[in-house]
Amino acid sequence: IINGASCGLRKLEGRVIGGDDAFYGEVPWQALIKESRFFGLFTYRKCGGVLISDRWVLTAAHCQAGWFGSLDVILGEHDIRAFQKNPNETEYIRRAKRLVCFFVSALFGKTPNVLQIAKVPILSNEKCRDMYRKAGYNRQFSESVLCAGYEEGGKDSCEGDSGGPLMVQRADKSWVLVGLVSNGIRCGEPNLPGVYVRVSKFRDWIDAFLNSDTSFAPE
Repeated sequence: IINGASCGLRKLEGRVIGGDDAFYGEVPWQALIKESRFFGLFTYRKCGGVLISDRWVLTAAHCQAGWFGSLDVILGEHDIRAFQKNPNETEYIRRAKRLVCFFVSALFGKTPNVLQIAKVPILSNEKCRDMYRKAGYNRQFSESVLCAGYEEGGKDSCEGDSGGPLMVQRADKSWVLVGLVSNGIRCGEPNLPGVYVRVSKFRDWIDAFLNSDTSFAPE
């Protein structure tokens, strides 16, 4: 998804992504979604998300708040142990309260303190199916999803990453959103690549939100 002349650009370039700690500001579109339960008595990191405009954050449907819960969308957080305040943080949080949700499923769990990034190859659905069969799983993949990962495993999205972005860099150095973390079987194991929502299949639906002034889902 590209929305605006500066969308998808980052200030830091030239670094090989391989499952390392991200530099502060390296992935400025990354969002952290926290849930508060029972009037704020319990708060935890629930999901990832991706900023797709100055008003909208895209994430997974199961990341919505549960009973007696509420969500906070945090942008610019790099290390949860020592948050480096973004000058525009307050404005972005105010604008990003609206969530665009996909119906995808995954688990959430413990995540590292520092934002993680990894470079993984995007696979054809046929290749993904064959890899899962090698691992002993008979899965079929529709055109609404895509897979990314290595045959040998080792690099993957995992629990706590649900709703986070799978990005591809273009020749002009801009980054384009192609997938959202959806599901998988365990994490980083051989022949079990991660499964992502194929964002292009829902582009018209997303555009309806981007062009709308309402916080309700368009028909």
